[in-house]
Amino acid sequence: MVDDSRGVSHLDAINNLTATIKRDGLDRRGESNRVLAVGVALLVLLVLNVAVLLQNRSRSLQNGEILKNSAATSEYIADCTTPGRPCYQKNLANQGALLTRLLTSEAFVAQCAKVTNTDDELETCVNERLKAAGIGLQLDLSTAPPEPGPAAPDPSPTPAEAQDSDVTP
Repeated sequence: MVDDSRGVSHLDAINNLTATIKRDGLDRRGESNRVLAVGVALLVLLVLNVAVLLQNRSRSLQNGEILKNSAATSEYIADCTTPGRPCYQKNLANQGALLTRLLTSEAFVAQCAKVTNTDDELETCVNERLKAAGIGLQLDLSTAPPEPGPAAPDPSPTPAEAQDSDVTP
Protein backbone atom coordinates (compact mmCIF):
# COMPACT_ATOMS: atom_id res chain seq x y z
CA MET A 1 0.00 0.00 0.00
CA VAL A 2 1.11 3.40 -0.89
CA ASP A 3 0.99 6.17 1.64
CA ASP A 4 0.39 9.67 0.52
CA SER A 5 1.76 12.70 2.24
CA ARG A 6 -0.87 12.62 4.97
CA GLY A 7 -0.22 9.09 6.06
CA VAL A 8 -3.46 7.61 4.77
CA SER A 9 -3.27 4.59 2.55
CA HIS A 10 -5.23 4.42 -0.67
CA LEU A 11 -7.09 1.42 0.65
CA ASP A 12 -8.21 3.36 3.70
CA ALA A 13 -9.30 6.23 1.48
CA ILE A 14 -11.32 3.86 -0.73
CA ASN A 15 -12.91 2.28 2.33
CA ASN A 16 -13.78 5.72 3.73
CA LEU A 17 -15.21 6.80 0.38
CA THR A 18 -17.26 3.57 0.10
CA ALA A 19 -18.60 4.01 3.63
CA THR A 20 -19.54 7.63 2.88
CA ILE A 21 -21.33 6.59 -0.31
CA LYS A 22 -23.22 3.82 1.53
CA ARG A 23 -24.17 6.20 4.33
CA ASP A 24 -25.42 8.80 1.81
CA GLY A 25 -27.38 6.07 0.01
CA LEU A 26 -29.00 4.89 3.23
CA ASP A 27 -29.88 8.48 4.13
CA ARG A 28 -31.44 8.97 0.72
CA ARG A 29 -33.34 5.67 0.98
CA GLY A 30 -34.64 6.65 4.41
CA GLU A 31 -35.69 10.02 3.04
CA SER A 32 -37.31 8.40 0.03
CA ASN A 33 -39.13 5.94 2.36
CA ARG A 34 -40.46 8.91 4.34
CA VAL A 35 -41.66 10.59 1.13
CA LEU A 36 -43.26 7.33 0.03
CA ALA A 37 -45.00 6.94 3.42
CA VAL A 38 -46.34 10.50 3.25
CA GLY A 39 -47.53 9.86 -0.31
CA VAL A 40 -49.32 6.65 0.71
CA ALA A 41 -50.94 8.43 3.68
CA LEU A 42 -52.17 11.22 1.39
CA LEU A 43 -53.52 8.65 -1.08
CA VAL A 44 -55.40 6.85 1.72
CA LEU A 45 -56.90 10.17 2.88
CA LEU A 46 -57.95 10.95 -0.69
CA VAL A 47 -59.67 7.56 -1.06
CA LEU A 48 -61.46 8.01 2.28
CA ASN A 49 -62.62 11.49 1.28
CA VAL A 50 -63.99 10.15 -2.01
CA ALA A 51 -65.82 7.38 -0.13
CA VAL A 52 -67.37 9.92 2.27
CA LEU A 53 -68.32 12.14 -0.66
CA LEU A 54 -70.06 9.26 -2.45
CA GLN A 55 -71.87 8.23 0.73
CA ASN A 56 -73.07 11.81 1.31
CA ARG A 57 -74.29 12.02 -2.28
CA SER A 58 -76.24 8.79 -1.86
CA ARG A 59 -77.83 10.05 1.36
CA SER A 60 -78.60 13.36 -0.30
CA LEU A 61 -80.52 11.55 -3.03
CA GLN A 62 -82.40 9.51 -0.42
CA ASN A 63 -83.23 12.67 1.53
CA GLY A 64 -84.52 14.28 -1.66
CA GLU A 65 -87.01 11.44 -2.10
CA ILE A 66 -88.05 11.70 1.55
CA LEU A 67 -88.58 15.44 1.16
CA LYS A 68 -90.71 14.89 -1.95
CA ASN A 69 -92.84 12.35 -0.09
CA SER A 70 -93.09 14.65 2.93
CA ALA A 71 -94.18 17.51 0.71
CA ALA A 72 -96.89 15.35 -0.86
CA THR A 73 -98.08 14.23 2.57
CA SER A 74 -98.05 17.79 3.88
CA GLU A 75 -100.06 18.93 0.87
CA TYR A 76 -102.60 16.16 1.47
CA ILE A 77 -102.89 17.10 5.15
CA ALA A 78 -103.30 20.77 4.24
CA ASP A 79 -105.95 19.84 1.64
CA CYS A 80 -107.94 17.91 4.24
CA THR A 81 -107.60 20.46 7.07
CA THR A 82 -108.07 23.76 5.26
CA PRO A 83 -111.66 24.98 4.85
CA GLY A 84 -112.67 25.39 1.23
CA ARG A 85 -110.22 22.84 -0.15
CA PRO A 86 -111.64 19.75 -1.91
CA CYS A 87 -110.69 17.09 0.65
CA TYR A 88 -111.93 19.23 3.54
CA GLN A 89 -115.24 19.86 1.81
CA LYS A 90 -115.67 16.16 0.96
CA ASN A 91 -114.99 15.14 4.58
CA LEU A 92 -117.38 17.81 5.83
CA ALA A 93 -120.11 16.45 3.56
CA ASN A 94 -119.35 12.87 4.69
CA GLN A 95 -119.53 13.91 8.34
CA GLY A 96 -122.86 15.57 7.76
CA ALA A 97 -124.26 12.51 6.03
CA LEU A 98 -122.96 10.20 8.77
CA LEU A 99 -124.39 12.42 11.49
CA THR A 100 -127.75 12.43 9.71
CA ARG A 101 -127.69 8.63 9.48
CA LEU A 102 -126.80 8.24 13.15
CA LEU A 103 -129.44 10.67 14.36
CA THR A 104 -132.07 9.05 12.14
CA SER A 105 -131.16 5.57 13.39
CA GLU A 106 -131.30 6.82 16.99
CA ALA A 107 -134.78 8.22 16.30
CA PHE A 108 -135.83 4.88 14.79
CA VAL A 109 -134.50 3.02 17.84
CA ALA A 110 -136.53 5.29 20.12
CA GLN A 111 -139.67 4.83 17.99
CA CYS A 112 -139.29 1.06 17.68
CA ALA A 113 -138.52 0.63 21.39
CA LYS A 114 -142.06 1.84 22.13
CA VAL A 115 -143.71 -0.86 19.98
CA THR A 116 -141.43 -3.90 20.44
CA ASN A 117 -140.76 -6.24 23.35
CA THR A 118 -137.52 -8.09 22.44
CA ASP A 119 -134.13 -7.17 21.03
CA ASP A 120 -134.84 -9.20 17.88
CA GLU A 121 -138.10 -7.32 17.27
CA LEU A 122 -136.32 -3.98 17.91
CA GLU A 123 -133.53 -4.88 15.48
CA THR A 124 -136.01 -5.92 12.78
CA CYS A 125 -138.11 -2.79 13.24
CA VAL A 126 -135.12 -0.42 13.10
CA ASN A 127 -133.55 -2.15 10.08
CA GLU A 128 -136.85 -2.02 8.17
CA ARG A 129 -137.18 1.71 8.84
CA LEU A 130 -133.51 2.36 7.90
CA LYS A 131 -134.03 0.44 4.66
CA ALA A 132 -137.24 2.34 3.89
CA ALA A 133 -135.40 5.63 4.52
CA GLY A 134 -132.56 4.56 2.18
CA ILE A 135 -129.95 4.66 4.93
CA GLY A 136 -127.15 2.13 4.57
CA LEU A 137 -126.75 1.43 8.29
CA GLN A 138 -127.83 -1.87 9.82
CA LEU A 139 -128.54 -2.29 13.49
CA ASP A 140 -127.00 -5.44 14.99
CA LEU A 141 -127.90 -6.12 18.60
CA SER A 142 -126.32 -9.58 18.63
CA THR A 143 -123.00 -8.23 19.87
CA ALA A 144 -123.11 -6.81 23.34
CA PRO A 145 -121.00 -3.76 24.13
CA PRO A 146 -117.84 -4.53 26.10
CA GLU A 147 -118.07 -4.43 29.86
CA PRO A 148 -116.13 -1.58 31.44
CA GLY A 149 -112.87 -2.72 33.01
CA PRO A 150 -111.64 -1.92 36.50
CA ALA A 151 -110.90 1.71 37.18
CA ALA A 152 -107.26 2.74 36.96
CA PRO A 153 -105.64 3.46 40.32
CA ASP A 154 -105.01 7.08 41.20
CA PRO A 155 -101.27 7.69 40.63
CA SER A 156 -101.00 10.45 43.24
CA PRO A 157 -100.41 9.29 46.82
CA THR A 158 -102.60 10.40 49.68
CA PRO A 159 -100.98 12.74 52.21
CA ALA A 160 -100.47 9.80 54.58
CA GLU A 161 -98.66 7.82 51.83
CA ALA A 162 -96.54 10.70 50.58
CA GLN A 163 -92.82 10.59 51.22
CA ASP A 164 -90.13 13.22 50.94
CA SER A 165 -88.99 11.70 47.63
CA ASP A 166 -92.49 12.24 46.16
CA VAL A 167 -92.28 16.00 46.63
CA THR A 168 -90.68 17.96 43.82
CA PRO A 169 -89.11 21.29 44.73
